[in-house]
Amino acid sequence: MKKNNKKGFTLVELVIVVAVMAVLVAVAIPTVGSIVNSAEDATYKSNCRTIESMLKLYQAEQANESDNNIDGTMTVVTLEPDDVEDALEAAALGIDNGTFSYNTTTGEVAKEGGDITITYEDGVVSAQ
Repeated sequence: MKKNNKKGFTLVELVIVVAVMAVLVAVAIPTVGSIVNSAEDATYKSNCRTIESMLKLYQAEQANESDNNIDGTMTVVTLEPDDVEDALEAAALGIDNGTFSYNTTTGEVAKEGGDITITYEDGVVSAQ
């Protein structure tokens, strides 16, 4: 009698392994996508805060350079698009490329809803 000493996997075993791997990949893909989206949102919010801080600093510097009011309060300086470009170019921000919206009333930077649209592309700032 011959002994059957074949080594290897049967077709059924290989199909089961492929099926298990397919299920694991199907579960992992949405999770990874969610993590990437969450990281992109966090980066965008961080960039907004950075821009907002730079604009507030610029605004404060401009207020200091202008005349103080008689009662000792500072004059509020409203930023125009050219001011925004000057402020952000001088800051040399290390942020990702993107489009941001600056609200001149509240001083907040967000994705939309502002008076001035800021475009940051490869270190070049434009504001409209």
